[in-house]
Formats: sequence, structure tokens, C-alpha cells
Amino acid sequence: MSLIWRDITEVERRDRELQESEQRFRSLFYDTRQPMMLLSKEHIIDANLAALAMFGAESRDALCGFEPWELSPEVQPDGEQTKVMQRRYAAKTLQEGGVEFECQHRRLNGELFHCRVLLTRLSLVNDLVMHAAMTDITREVEEKAELVTYRNELEARVEERSRELEEANRQQLALIDTAPLGIALIRDRIVVRCNARLAELFGYSEDEIVGNSTEHWYLTHEAFEHYGDVIHERTGRGEVFQEEVHYRAKDGTPFWCLVTTRLLNPARAEEGLVALFDDVSAEHAAAEDLREAREEAERANRAKSEFLANMSHEIRTPMNAIMGMSYLGLQAATDATERSYFERTYQAAEALLGILNDILDFSKIESGKLSLEWAPFQLEDVIQGLINVIVFRAEEKGLEFLIDVAPEVPHRLIGDSLRLQQVLMNLLNNAVKFTESGEVVLRIRVDQEDPEQAVLVFEVEDTGIGMTEEQQQRLFQAFSQADASTTRRYGGTGLGLAISARLAEMMGGQFEVSSTPGEGSSFRFSCTLGKGAVQRPLLRGSGAELEDVEVLVVDDNDTAREVLCGMLSSFGLRARAVADGRAALDDLAQAEELPGVLILDWFMPDMDGIEVARRLPDILGDRADVPPMIMLTAHGRDRAEAVAGEGLFHAVLSKPVTPSTLLEAIMAARGFDQQLPKRHTNWAEVAAADLAALQGAHLLLVEDDPVNQELTTAFLDRASVSVDVANNGKEALECLHRARYDGVLMDCQMPVMDGFEATRQLRRNPAWQKLPVLALTANAMASDRDAVLAAGMNDHIPKPLRIGELFATLARWVSPASRRASAREGPAPIAASAVTDDPAALASAGVDLAAGRATAGGDEELYRKVLARFCDSAAAFEARFAAAVAAADGNVMEREAHTLKGAARSIGAEAVGDAAETLEAACAEGNVSTVKEALSALQPPLRQLLAALEGLAPNRPDQPSPETSVAPDTAELVTILAALRPLLEEGDVASQAEAARVEALCEGTALAPAASRLTAAIASYDSDEALAALEVLAAALPTDHDRA
Repeated sequence: MSLIWRDITEVERRDRELQESEQRFRSLFYDTRQPMMLLSKEHIIDANLAALAMFGAESRDALCGFEPWELSPEVQPDGEQTKVMQRRYAAKTLQEGGVEFECQHRRLNGELFHCRVLLTRLSLVNDLVMHAAMTDITREVEEKAELVTYRNELEARVEERSRELEEANRQQLALIDTAPLGIALIRDRIVVRCNARLAELFGYSEDEIVGNSTEHWYLTHEAFEHYGDVIHERTGRGEVFQEEVHYRAKDGTPFWCLVTTRLLNPARAEEGLVALFDDVSAEHAAAEDLREAREEAERANRAKSEFLANMSHEIRTPMNAIMGMSYLGLQAATDATERSYFERTYQAAEALLGILNDILDFSKIESGKLSLEWAPFQLEDVIQGLINVIVFRAEEKGLEFLIDVAPEVPHRLIGDSLRLQQVLMNLLNNAVKFTESGEVVLRIRVDQEDPEQAVLVFEVEDTGIGMTEEQQQRLFQAFSQADASTTRRYGGTGLGLAISARLAEMMGGQFEVSSTPGEGSSFRFSCTLGKGAVQRPLLRGSGAELEDVEVLVVDDNDTAREVLCGMLSSFGLRARAVADGRAALDDLAQAEELPGVLILDWFMPDMDGIEVARRLPDILGDRADVPPMIMLTAHGRDRAEAVAGEGLFHAVLSKPVTPSTLLEAIMAARGFDQQLPKRHTNWAEVAAADLAALQGAHLLLVEDDPVNQELTTAFLDRASVSVDVANNGKEALECLHRARYDGVLMDCQMPVMDGFEATRQLRRNPAWQKLPVLALTANAMASDRDAVLAAGMNDHIPKPLRIGELFATLARWVSPASRRASAREGPAPIAASAVTDDPAALASAGVDLAAGRATAGGDEELYRKVLARFCDSAAAFEARFAAAVAAADGNVMEREAHTLKGAARSIGAEAVGDAAETLEAACAEGNVSTVKEALSALQPPLRQLLAALEGLAPNRPDQPSPETSVAPDTAELVTILAALRPLLEEGDVASQAEAARVEALCEGTALAPAASRLTAAIASYDSDEALAALEVLAAALPTDHDRA
């Protein structure tokens, strides 16, 4: 026996390591989350838990034994048979060691999914197998499929859009080539492309235009450069350039094009711009013809307006003479026939003057030269002015004229009272004119209000002829009335409503009209007015006298009863009404308690008011005393008492009734008339409280016009207010440094420094920030008031000065620091001498003596002084103005005209004031020819006025007669004159005070004229004239030798 020994230790070691490796592989195979399988050539050997989950198998037995293709669809998505594909990949894996591929499998529930397979060859202990690592890529495959679909769709859309763009481009090219406008694509001012119309416009072929510069289209190189810059700037901001441009065609013919350009791409300006060219030569020519026609029409209209204004001024001068002479004739005539002639002449002149005023107002409105004032006024005064005119006309036609003012309407207002009254007067005159029977009612109510302003609505109703809709459409056209028959029957220029409508617009409102033919009309307009600082009540005291008082109103007019009862209720009275006399007697006979006041209309059907008053004692008998009775009449107190008998009525109340007249009548009937504030004019209109509040005040008047200096200082002196005068803003500031003042009255337009600048400078000083500064201005429009406030002034007082407004405004702002002793209470007495022996001369020169006296507060002596001052100042106006013209100083020219305007209106010379206002506006405009025309229009009325005023010279208070002269204090006068000379040479403001001392010393002596000449020259800033007057005074004084 033979034995063969082989050492198998190494074999056993390798087998053991192989088994351990296989064990480790199986451990990793089963524990990993990556789906894995082991496969033989034919079928599945094993699968891990992740693979079971992937295929939806509950155990390995559910998968093992299957051939891989049996867990897949028969055909793969690419069309290959699954069995063929899997056997191909198995063979390749066994041969090459591994392969990676994608395929589609089926879960056991039949659901298909995509899988990425990494197939590798693996040697186990006993066999050669394949290891499959699988990844579910279903979502990835689906996303790829979606991307492919989207890409295909996008490519399809791009293709479709490209076809559309090509079609659109063909259409656009067709449109461009057939467009009626010239079109060009321009880059760097070189034409890149154009259409046939552009070539036609410029007369070139398209080949001549494309590739060439646009410079040869323009008339000049400068135009080419200008439009290049403008178009570049605008289009560079993303804007569209559009302007009419003057071009030149190839043959040199100029033509106009409306050019519109914009960038092709705002983000890339270098791509160029597109330009459209529209030939507007015909339209341009038509517009030029229209412009010339319009300018010609405007010139004609201006000429018409200026002619109307000039003619109204020219006619006004003789008209004033006619009115003045006829008025004097009325005063002197004793024969009834003569008086009748004079009355008719005066009335005809008044009517003609009214027409002239309408024409002047209309021409001012047309030329834009009519301005509105912004000044305090009493609504009651406006209403009373209407009553004074309308009541007699209404009475002549037997019409009832009623006024209904709502209780909430403020009675102290700020605005243009004259223009408001003008509009209302026109409406009421028309209402009376076109009403044959019935009534005319003026209603006033508040539409809106705040603490500063109120919007009032004024309505005039009548029961007249009425109008159709067609007639209403023509109402506000100038020089036209409702129809021609209306003009023939009733007369009129047709200007009234046109002027009224424009004035209402200027006052912030508009007209409304409602009318029915045969029944009547209603005209309404609104206007915005300021509210006065203090709304004083109609009744002084608590009003306890009227508590629980009942008033019975007896009137046959329904509207009258409504208006009266409304007013009575606003007073806190109990009011009731009956419609006739018998009803009143029945009511009183059955009443358990009689009314406290009985108001009886005089004229009523069946039984009038007088008959009721006479029967009432018998009706009442011994049961009670007859209550106080008020006669309500439109025929005047004297006539009523003459018919009724003295003492039958406790008071007579004239129609139309206003709240104040009604309250006055009731208080008088009940014996409390002393409780009512009295209404007066001139100095008496100044409230006692205002005067008392200003006693002892010290004011600075800053005013360059001697006339206004004279007026204002006289007013203030009579009210125990001391005044210093500065001639301009610079002097005012110097005065403020020297003395303490309770307030400043500041003119706005002055030489050296105006009031606005002076106020701004003084407000910079903390010591003067609360000092009241009140503007004195002849420009009383709302915009001027705003400028006054913006400069730092507290308020404004319009010129010409009205005494009531002056002291009311002063009392509102000025509080005297100390009360200076005053021997008199209230204003000093007014002199009563006549202004001149020849009022007709002043009237013919255009001076309204009544207005002038009112400006002077009714003080004849003051008015005489003011006229003399005006004559002295205005006599040198033309020379001063000519000097300003020669120096080309527009500011001085405007100021001189402004000063003359205010001074003329202060004395009542409206014609000169209006002409000066026109000159002032012309100076502000700066047109030389217009200034010359305005100056030429001013010179005739100014020279006529100065000639008339020369008649005052012998009677001037500052011209003493030699017979009464006494010698001045020579020594003191010599000292003052010696000190005055250097002040004059240096232009020192202190010269004014020294000159005043000179004038005071010379008063009543032969030297008085020279002293007055000295002060007047200093006031006018004429240093040469002042030094000459000084020499005259010095030469008239005795020398030291003479005194010895």
C-alpha cells in the first residue's frame, strides 16, 4: 500500500476565506437599502428586502425562480423584445464582467416602472452568478419625457411665431409703402430706410434719401443742429418728440411737417429711431390766416373797448357839468316850471350817466382792467342803497318790494360792496322794469361759511313777464336783450346782465336763471365774501325787553307775511299773521291775551290798516288797552301820518322792511328805542368804542403823498391820536429806532424803500415783531391783500380812506401803551365853510364833491386843505414823470402813476384816478407806446382839474394876508435854518421835523409862503427846491447889523 500525502492547508485556508467573504457579501446584500438581486444565467436566485419592496413581493420565494424578462413588459419602450435584451446583457456581463443599462419592469401588481440596472459578474463558492443593483428612475424618466415634450412644443411655437413675424413684417412693409405719412428709420441722422411717401414729400427718389444725412432737408445748418439736439434730448428721456418743423424740398420749396419721432428700442438708442412726417402746410397756412384774423379782431375789439372807455370819459366830463349846473339850478329855482325843467334835465343826465357807466364797466371787463376791492362793509348799507333807488320805482308801478335776509347772514362783510350793489341794482331794476303787477323780492341766504369767509346766495324774484328757454339762452350776451320787442318796449342797452354775470364770476360765483313766460323770473347768483372781525348785534344789551313778546302781522301779501314772521322769529319773538283787516279784528276780539305789538299794512283790500287801527279801541272796549301799533307802508312816514293822524301809530315802518328797521320800529313802539345803535355817516359812523380804544395812541404814518398825509393826520388828530410822518420805508425804520409807536400805517408803493420791504425788515427785529403794521393801499383786490399779509403786515385799509373803516381797523389792532391826556371827548368839531365859490368848475373838471367831502369826513376845511395839497403835488406830476421816462426808470414811473391815482380818488376826481390807473398798468406792462397813449389820455383831465383847483389858491389856509402878518422869532428861526442846511444837503430825514418847526414859526407872517414851499419841497424829496426855499427865507431875515 502506498500512501500519498498532500498538504491541503493552503487550500483549506482559501476555502475558508472564500466562505467568509461570501458570508460578508450576503450580509451586505441583505442589509443594504439598495435593491439587489442575484441571478444565474436563467433565473433569479435571490433578492434583498429592498428589491422585494421595489417589485411589491412579500418574500423571496415570490421572486426567486422567475426569469428577469418575466418581471418586465414583453417589449421595452424602445421597441426591443425584453427577453432578447436581458439575455444580451447577461451574456455580455458574463463575458466582460459587467454592464449598466436602463429598462422597464413590472411590479407584481402590474404597475410599470423604469429602472437603472448595474449588472456585474460575481464568483461564489460553487458557481458563477450575476449581481444586479437596481435604482427606480421612473420620476427621472418621466421628467425627461416632459422636457422632451416641452421642447418639442416650444420648437413648434417658435416655428409658428417665426411664420407669423414673417407675415407681419410683410404686412408692415406693405403698410409703410402705402401709408399717407412719410416714414423713415434714422440712425445717427442717416436715413436707413424710408417709404415712397417720404420720397414724394421731399421730391427725392428713395435711393437719394437712403444712406444720406437729413441735413439737406432743413432750411439752415443752425436748424439742423437745433433739432438734432432737441430730438436727442427728448427721445433720450424716453419721450416722443412731436413738433411742426419747417423743411425744404429738393427744388427749394419750403413746407411744414408735423414730425413725430421715438426710439426703436429705448434700451438701445444706437439702434436708431423711427420718424413720421405729416405734411401740414395747408393747415399751417390756414392757422396763420386764422391767427392774423384773430389778431385783427382783437385789435378791433381793443380799439372798440378803448374807444368806448375814452368816449365815456370824454362824455362824463360835460355830463358832470350838466349834472352840477342842473343841481345848482334846482337849488336856486323858485318857479315850478323852472324846477320841472331842471329836474328833468338832472334825471336825464343821471340816466345817461348810468349808460356811460355800463359802457365803461363793460370795456374794462373786456380789456381785463376791472379789478375788485377787498374792503370791509356793512350789508345793511348795501341794502339801504338798493332801497333808496328801487322803492320809488316799485311804488310808481304799484309793486310790492320785499327783502328777505336769513338770520344767519353776517352783516359785517369784506369784499367789493360797490360791485355787489351794482349787480343787485341791475337785477332789481330789471325785475321792476319787466313786472307790471305783483311783487319783487330780494332774498339773501348763506350757502357755506367758515370763520374767515361766507358764500352768500342772492336771489331776485319777480312776478313779471317771464321768459322762454330760447330767450334765457341770450340773456348774458352783451348788447342784447330777450328779443327786439323787449328793447323797443322797455329800453336798455343790453349790457347790464352781461356785466352782472362777469362781476359775479369775478366774485367767485355764477348766475342761475329760472323763468316761466307770463309768471315771472328768478335770478340767483353766489359770491364769496370775507367776514368782518366783529359781528356786532343789532340790539345792544341782553334783549330781555323782547322776551315772550308776541307780534301780530296783518298784511294781504303772502310773501310779506312770510318774510316778516321769519325776521320776528329770528329776534326771538313769537309771530303770527292774518291776511286782512277783518280777520285781524276778529282775531283780536277773540284773543284771551293781546299781542305785544301789532303791525298793520296800510293798503289792504276791503279794510286797510288805518281803518283797523281806528276800530280797534271799540272792539276791545274796556277789556284791555290797545297794543302798540306799527304802520307798514311803502309811501313814507309823513304821508302815512298825514292820512292816519298824529299819534294813531306808535311807529311807522317803511317798505321794504330790513331786520334793523323792523327791530327799530318794534323797540320804538315798546319805548326801548334808546337800546338801538344809531346809524350815521362820516365821523358819526365811527363807533364810540373804536374812538375810545384809540385815545392817546401814538402812530407812525409812512406815506409819500402829501394829500394822503394831510388827510390821515387830520383824521387821527381829531381822534386824539398823535402821528409822526415818514415819507418812505427807510425813514420809517429810522423813526422806529428813535421813538416808540403803538402801530404803523404803511403805504405800499413809495420811493427809496416801499412798504413791503420796510415791513420785512422791521419784522426781523424782535422788538417789532408784534408791532401792528396796517397797509394803506389803493389796490384792494384779494391778491393785494394776500401780498400785504405775506410781507408781514397785520391787515390793510383801502384807499380812498373811509373814516369808519380806518378807525374800526385801527381799533382792532392798536392798543395804546399809555393814555395821553385829552381835553375833548370824541372828534373835534367840523368846520362848515364852503370848499369853493365855484363848485360847477370842479364838477366840470370831473370832481365828485360829495365823494371828496366823504373822504374828508365831512370836514370842509380839511377838504379845502386836501385840494390845495393835491394841486401843489399834482402840478409837478408831468415833470416828475418825464424825468422818470428820461431815466428809463419803470419803477418810478409806475409809482408816480400809482400815487397820482390814490391822491385823485381821495379828492373825488375819479376821471383822473381812472386815467392814472390805466397809466400805472401801462408802466407795469413796460410797453412804451402804451405808456405814451395812457399819458396822453391822462393829461387833458389832469390839466383841466389843476386849472379848476387854481381857484382855491386865494383861499388856501396856508396863505396869510400881508395885513395880518407879524414878525417871526428871528433868532430862533436863524438857528433852525442854520441847522437845517446840512440836513438838506445830506438828505437826512430829520430835515422834515426841522422844516415843520420853521413852518410853525412863520405861520401868520409874510414868510409863511416860503416856509410852506420849504416843507412841500422836502415832502416831495426835491432837495434843490428845498435849498432854494431856504435861501429865500434866509435872505428875508434881518442881518446882525440890521438887528443891531
